[in-house]
This record gives sequence, structure tokens and C-alpha cells, in this order.
Amino acid sequence: QNVDDGIFYMKFEDMLKYFSDIQICKVHDDYVYKSLLSSCDHQHPVFFNITVTRPGHYYFTINQESKRMHAEREKYRYSEVTVVFGKKTANGYEYVEGIQRADKEVWTDGQIDAGEYVVYVHIHWNEQRNREFSISSYGTGDVQIRQIPQSACPEFVEKVYMNKARKVNKREDYQH
Repeated sequence: QNVDDGIFYMKFEDMLKYFSDIQICKVHDDYVYKSLLSSCDHQHPVFFNITVTRPGHYYFTINQESKRMHAEREKYRYSEVTVVFGKKTANGYEYVEGIQRADKEVWTDGQIDAGEYVVYVHIHWNEQRNREFSISSYGTGDVQIRQIPQSACPEFVEKVYMNKARKVNKREDYQH
């Protein structure tokens, strides 16, 4: 049957010739999407507060401009993105995730409890100038995302990684 249903076949060699990237979208009819546009320069990180009111499965993503927006002769490369994700606790912060990668979308997913989270984003822009990016959430509930000053979460990275280090079974004395 010759039906135009969107399905087609191609040789793997042809796919490599005509496509540089492949994305697989995971769509859930009951998930909620929220995003916030921001910007930063290559020297200064940006901090976000995320409020999760409903526990469940969430994706959190940092998106930079697609290389398809640039001519091939520019040889555009994605910039290195560092993301540190921590949950606010009575004693400071609990480590959730740390990621570093140069890609259009730098993301993490998992089961998230209700609560307040802080996200540190540092993009080491190849062009060494101020650029836009977005932070987004996709999950089982609506979340609030807002940018906050670094002064709202002093020593966040140090505190969240110290929390992670204290949970490691094989450790030495961290008193020093």
C-alpha cells in the first residue's frame, strides 16, 4: 500500500550524509512545560530558584542556540555548559545533579520531591560575550522558575558538593 503516513526508510550511510543530529522527543500528554529566557557572559554564572509543588518525574534543560542558525562556513560549536542542581534544606543544600557538557541541550531527569531547588548555570561561551539561553522544566506538575542573584545562595556550589562528599561511604576526614 502506498500511503503517505510519514514513515520512510533510508540507508544508515545516507542518514550520516544528510543529518548531523538526531533528537528523540519524549512526549507525555499530562506533563507541563515551563521555560525562562536568560543570558549570561562567559565569566559569570547565573542562579535560578525552582519551586516544585507536586512530586514526580521532571526533565530540566538548559538550551543554547541551535547551530542550524549559523552558516556551515562558521563552523559553529556549542559552548561548554556547567549545571549544578541542589535542593534547599534546613541545613543548606542537598546535591541532586551536576552536569558539564557542550551540547545544544544539557539536561537531566528524574524523580523530584516537592520543594525549593537552586540551579547554578555557567556557560563558557566560545565567543566570550553575553549570550541568551533558556532554562526549562517538563514534568508531572507546574513549577516556578525565577532567576536569583548569587547573593541569595552564597557559596552554593561549595555547599552542595560538600553535601555530596559527606554522603560518600569511602571518605577521609573532611574537617580540614
